[in-house]
Amino acid sequence: MKRHLLFAILALVCRSVLALPVGQWDMHFAYDTVNLVLSTENKVFAVTQERLFSVTPADGTIDTYTRIDGLSADRIQTAAYDRQKKLMLLYYSDADVDIISSQGDIYNLPDIKNSNIAPDKSVNQIYFRNGHAYLSSNFGIINLNLDKLEVADTYILGDNYSKGAVYGFCCDGNYFYALTGNVIKRAPVSGTNLSDYNNWGIFADGLPEDSRNLLMWNGTFVVSSAGKCHYFDAENGSWPVLSDCGDDTGISLQQEDGTLVISCGTSLQICTGTADAPEITTLPYPAYSACTKDGDIWFGAASGLVRCKNDGSLESYLPDGPATNLGQFSYFIDGKVYVCPGLIGMDRGYYPAVLQAYENGRWTNIKAGDSGAAALSPDGWTNDFTSVAIDPYDKNRMFISAWGEGVFEYESGQAIKLHNYETSGGVLHYAADYNNGHVVRVSGLVFDNDGILWLGNCYQNDPLKYMTRDGVWHTAACKINFTAPDYLPRISQLMISSSGLKWIVNNGAPAAIVVIDDGGTYENDSDDSARQFLNFTDQNGNVISPTYCYQIAEDRNGAVWAVTSEGPVIFNNIRNIFDSDYHCSRILIPRNDGSGLADFLLDGVETKAIAVDGANRKWIGTSNAGLYLISADGQRQIGHFTTDNSPLPSNDIQSLCYDKETGELIIVTQAGICSYMTDSTEPVKEFPKDGPIVYPNPVRQDYQGPITIKGLEENSIVRITDSAGNLVYEGTSTGGSLSWDGKNYHGNNVAAGIYYIHCSNSNSDDNRSSAAKVLILR
Repeated sequence: MKRHLLFAILALVCRSVLALPVGQWDMHFAYDTVNLVLSTENKVFAVTQERLFSVTPADGTIDTYTRIDGLSADRIQTAAYDRQKKLMLLYYSDADVDIISSQGDIYNLPDIKNSNIAPDKSVNQIYFRNGHAYLSSNFGIINLNLDKLEVADTYILGDNYSKGAVYGFCCDGNYFYALTGNVIKRAPVSGTNLSDYNNWGIFADGLPEDSRNLLMWNGTFVVSSAGKCHYFDAENGSWPVLSDCGDDTGISLQQEDGTLVISCGTSLQICTGTADAPEITTLPYPAYSACTKDGDIWFGAASGLVRCKNDGSLESYLPDGPATNLGQFSYFIDGKVYVCPGLIGMDRGYYPAVLQAYENGRWTNIKAGDSGAAALSPDGWTNDFTSVAIDPYDKNRMFISAWGEGVFEYESGQAIKLHNYETSGGVLHYAADYNNGHVVRVSGLVFDNDGILWLGNCYQNDPLKYMTRDGVWHTAACKINFTAPDYLPRISQLMISSSGLKWIVNNGAPAAIVVIDDGGTYENDSDDSARQFLNFTDQNGNVISPTYCYQIAEDRNGAVWAVTSEGPVIFNNIRNIFDSDYHCSRILIPRNDGSGLADFLLDGVETKAIAVDGANRKWIGTSNAGLYLISADGQRQIGHFTTDNSPLPSNDIQSLCYDKETGELIIVTQAGICSYMTDSTEPVKEFPKDGPIVYPNPVRQDYQGPITIKGLEENSIVRITDSAGNLVYEGTSTGGSLSWDGKNYHGNNVAAGIYYIHCSNSNSDDNRSSAAKVLILR
């Protein structure tokens, strides 16, 4: 299959950073840990956390590459560049292969992916020679013909064709050499059937244990092993040490034009000369991979791609993005999206302690180490940030929960206090029977309208806690017994609905949803009403007992939707929720096949995430079936996105967050974060005085997407006319937005000119209206 990459390897085609058009996707990956560095004629490429980006040395331009840009997959296992053919080979974690030409054409080779040759198809090294790519894999050598774009052959080198890992491959012009186990085997380049293992004889044995990275450097074989680089002494048949990095975690070797670059966890070493008389320059920079280009050294580090210039100065390059591809929880607060990677459970996930904030297309990462949170923690470390809340009366005051340390209080981006067992007067308690500063399990931070901070203090009998404006912590008076014979509560979410009720999601097994009405007197439970749903009875009397309840969301009509391991459950008629005969509901969708039967919406599907958009539609994420868009009433499936029909990195959706102002939906998946620009925004209460926003405006000749009109009241009627007053389009807003494809009633593109947009809301008693105009160029 042939596609075209938006960014060519040698010639840059820039993609502007503007507001994402309606219906378009964007990828938000972490790029900070660079594992592999490659240079081409005009660029330096970095493979980082299975993603790809490049830097143009001439001007420092950074570009990222994803499936949106034409790649076949997102998770890159390794890559290599063929200078002779001027093409790049990408090998993905699922064994798919992309070959990218210098013009940006992408040729996909799915043969290895689709074969059942071995359960583990990982590739350890790629070697190019005369139009062929030799892939050293965990089962043998794969020979790709780059001209025919096919698998030419596979060489299994083990006795009796037993499969085994090959860790390196090279050629001296007469023989092919393969590193397998602790021996190097060889076979003649010509006149030999390389598919016959008998033709691969042992060339050298006794290699250092766990040898990797076989290269031929200036006529000498070199390998890496346990932090050392060894070379082959052919006269004595031994493997002396060429370089010792003093780091046994493993090193990377790359060579080009007579220069051998050794990367390790403690330093970067540049070797010239020969193995028996090397000239080694050591630089004190920990590196995962490195290459040379035009006299500069480029190396991959934990902080991104670094350029060491001839004068010794350093330049760092890192694409915008979150700090990690991990994410469990997301929140929309005051115009920003926040993503927390922390994993909740009786134990902790040891996921990064970082709060990832997204606004106006850019990411800001608040890391515990940089912001002072780690220094406040016991033993100087913390992990697993789980939730965030912004003080409604002081926007510079922020609180972040950690699944182990308690709650960090921030002022203007810096941590100033840790609220834990000691500093809360024992209110924020240790989990279960533990007595340790790293087992204060906290999640679900949320402020109420009075500025009281509420949270879940998990794995103990009384998990609902709050802090008053004077900074004093309290255990909430509550009539609910959260415990059960075999578990303690694990709260994943705490929501205060528009009616003032407190909703608590207990994500333990069994699942539970607790609803509390404290009457506004949170310190006194005498007037409280509370109910715990350990199972759900629907309108037909069916009892649903999900193992897990993941998340809840209140829709624009005041109903609360819960996504569970058995599908969505809806709480309607909230005013009656404390009645003994209260029933939940599930959406029944008629089959319309003449049978008179109906099916429950996503019945039995493990639904894990939900977001309600400005048109009251429900976006529902699942554990293995991707993302659904459901109509406001739940009766119609509007869209279904999976890895097969969209750029979703994974069908396992962890969390969803809807930006009410822009309409962008942030999708946190098991394999990374992406976003989708929906065709809705939050409707305004009244049309803005200066009229709705229209973008793009003007609409230029090369633009192919929809024209979006934003800032509309709910159910606005939008009429578009030309300069002569002729009506060319009429529609109803989706929430606070409307998307127009620039066509007239006949499906033809409208002519160039100025078009007038007339907006009115027929539901308004005072019949409000607004207007705007857009210039279309052809």
